Amino acid sequence: MLDPIDQPLVLRVRIEPEDAVPAAPPPPPPLPFEVKQLERREEALAERERELEERAAELEHDAVTASDRIRLAQKRKRLQELEEELAERASALDERESKLDTRESEFEVGVAMREERFELKRAELAELEVALVRKERELKAYVAQLQGSMARESSWYGRAASA
Repeated sequence: MLDPIDQPLVLRVRIEPEDAVPAAPPPPPPLPFEVKQLERREEALAERERELEERAAELEHDAVTASDRIRLAQKRKRLQELEEELAERASALDERESKLDTRESEFEVGVAMREERFELKRAELAELEVALVRKERELKAYVAQLQGSMARESSWYGRAASA
């Protein structure tokens, strides 16, 4: 057999009226004017509930809109910062481009000056070549003339020696 400690505990409760007092009668049915008043109150309560739901939806929408506004403000700020950075970069690029244009024009002027000097040297060299060719011709003519006069003299010496 089981020990009373090992047996499950069962609790039984019985509810009975204390003094056999008869229960209160149900409330009487509402009067017609009360029914209308209750209906108006129910309609007013329903209307108020709709207003509250609409207001809650507006507040929720406004909260989303406020967060959207905050996000948009942050984006505008970031956009402005980016535009300022781009303006600075554009300014720096314009300055660099200006410096490059200056260097390029200086380089082109230098090249043009060297080409001009080169052409002047070439023209001077051409004149010197013409003068050299003329001098060579004159020298050849002079050498030919000397050789002719020496040939005549040597033939004169040769005739004088043989006579």
